[in-house]
Amino acid sequence: MEIPLTVLYELADGAVSPEEAAIDRENATALRRLFDHLSERDRLIVELRLAGLSGLEVAQSLQCSHAVVRTAQHRAFGKIRALLVESELKSNARPL
Repeated sequence: MEIPLTVLYELADGAVSPEEAAIDRENATALRRLFDHLSERDRLIVELRLAGLSGLEVAQSLQCSHAVVRTAQHRAFGKIRALLVESELKSNARPL
Protein backbone atom coordinates (compact mmCIF):
# COMPACT_ATOMS: atom_id res chain seq x y z
CA MET A 1 0.00 0.00 0.00
CA GLU A 2 1.39 3.36 -1.01
CA ILE A 3 0.90 6.42 1.15
CA PRO A 4 0.64 9.70 -0.74
CA LEU A 5 3.46 12.15 -0.05
CA THR A 6 0.99 14.81 1.05
CA VAL A 7 -0.17 12.52 3.86
CA LEU A 8 3.42 11.87 4.91
CA TYR A 9 4.18 15.59 4.92
CA GLU A 10 1.12 16.23 7.05
CA LEU A 11 2.22 13.58 9.53
CA ALA A 12 5.76 14.92 9.68
CA ASP A 13 4.73 18.58 9.81
CA GLY A 14 5.07 19.81 13.36
CA ALA A 15 6.33 16.49 14.64
CA VAL A 16 9.50 16.60 16.70
CA SER A 17 12.13 14.02 15.84
CA PRO A 18 13.82 12.07 18.64
CA GLU A 19 17.03 13.97 17.86
CA GLU A 20 15.27 17.34 18.15
CA ALA A 21 13.63 16.26 21.41
CA ALA A 22 17.02 15.24 22.83
CA ILE A 23 18.54 18.57 21.81
CA ASP A 24 15.61 20.43 23.39
CA ARG A 25 16.11 18.51 26.66
CA GLU A 26 19.85 19.18 26.58
CA ASN A 27 19.29 22.90 25.97
CA ALA A 28 16.71 23.09 28.77
CA THR A 29 19.14 21.41 31.16
CA ALA A 30 21.93 23.80 30.16
CA LEU A 31 19.62 26.78 30.66
CA ARG A 32 18.62 25.54 34.13
CA ARG A 33 22.33 25.24 35.00
CA LEU A 34 22.86 28.86 33.93
CA PHE A 35 19.90 29.96 36.05
CA ASP A 36 21.55 28.28 39.06
CA HIS A 37 24.19 31.04 38.92
CA LEU A 38 21.58 33.77 39.41
CA SER A 39 20.19 35.01 42.68
CA GLU A 40 16.74 33.69 43.46
CA ARG A 41 15.12 37.04 42.70
CA ASP A 42 16.98 37.54 39.41
CA ARG A 43 16.13 33.98 38.34
CA LEU A 44 12.45 34.54 39.14
CA ILE A 45 12.39 37.80 37.18
CA VAL A 46 14.00 36.17 34.14
CA GLU A 47 11.66 33.17 34.31
CA LEU A 48 8.60 35.42 34.51
CA ARG A 49 9.82 37.53 31.59
CA LEU A 50 10.52 34.40 29.52
CA ALA A 51 7.03 33.17 30.41
CA GLY A 52 5.67 36.25 28.63
CA LEU A 53 4.99 38.72 31.42
CA SER A 54 5.89 42.34 30.76
CA GLY A 55 8.36 44.11 32.99
CA LEU A 56 5.50 46.02 34.59
CA GLU A 57 3.55 42.80 35.22
CA VAL A 58 6.61 41.22 36.84
CA ALA A 59 7.04 44.29 39.04
CA GLN A 60 3.41 44.15 40.12
CA SER A 61 3.56 40.43 40.88
CA LEU A 62 6.77 40.83 42.91
CA GLN A 63 5.56 44.07 44.53
CA CYS A 64 8.58 46.07 43.47
CA SER A 65 9.24 48.92 41.07
CA HIS A 66 9.54 48.51 37.34
CA ALA A 67 13.05 50.00 37.58
CA VAL A 68 14.09 47.21 39.96
CA VAL A 69 12.84 44.61 37.47
CA ARG A 70 14.63 46.26 34.54
CA THR A 71 17.89 46.48 36.50
CA ALA A 72 17.69 42.89 37.74
CA GLN A 73 16.82 41.60 34.28
CA HIS A 74 19.73 43.50 32.73
CA ARG A 75 22.11 42.18 35.38
CA ALA A 76 20.82 38.60 35.02
CA PHE A 77 21.07 38.52 31.23
CA GLY A 78 24.55 40.06 31.46
CA LYS A 79 25.63 37.32 33.83
CA ILE A 80 24.13 34.61 31.59
CA ARG A 81 25.89 36.13 28.58
CA ALA A 82 29.21 36.14 30.44
CA LEU A 83 28.73 32.53 31.51
CA LEU A 84 27.96 31.51 27.93
CA VAL A 85 31.09 33.27 26.65
CA GLU A 86 33.18 31.66 29.39
CA SER A 87 31.74 28.24 28.56
CA GLU A 88 32.42 28.76 24.84
CA LEU A 89 36.00 29.83 25.55
CA LYS A 90 36.58 26.75 27.72
CA SER A 91 35.16 24.41 25.09
CA ASN A 92 37.37 25.97 22.38
CA ALA A 93 40.53 26.00 24.51
CA ARG A 94 43.30 23.75 23.28
CA PRO A 95 45.69 22.01 25.63
CA LEU A 96 49.26 23.26 25.42
